Amino acid sequence: MIAYDDINPVQQKCYAHHLKVIAQTKDQHSEERIANRLRKQRDHLFTFLYNSKVVATNNLAEQQLRLAVIARKLSCGNKTREGTDTWHIMSSLIVTNSQNGINNIEYSGKNPIIRRY
Repeated sequence: MIAYDDINPVQQKCYAHHLKVIAQTKDQHSEERIANRLRKQRDHLFTFLYNSKVVATNNLAEQQLRLAVIARKLSCGNKTREGTDTWHIMSSLIVTNSQNGINNIEYSGKNPIIRRY
């Protein structure tokens, strides 16, 4: 649970609003399911409130995927299920390696599974 003493007034207001919304009675079953999920996951959902290293949006992930999606579409990498699966694996490895400072050319030469693609 988030300790109010650890977050600033704006963050407290955001979290308090969340608690108020999930406490309200829901008219629809689907609304209640979402509220239950939010109750269970609230500490994970609001990590950005008390950990400045965690951003509140997924914009970086979206930006990183955008070029891969465009390249996949232009290369017809999604015409077959195998092509789609191969593209997902390759693009994930390339991005992950780049984030970790690993040279993709050297990495692919050392991994026989990647060489077959």
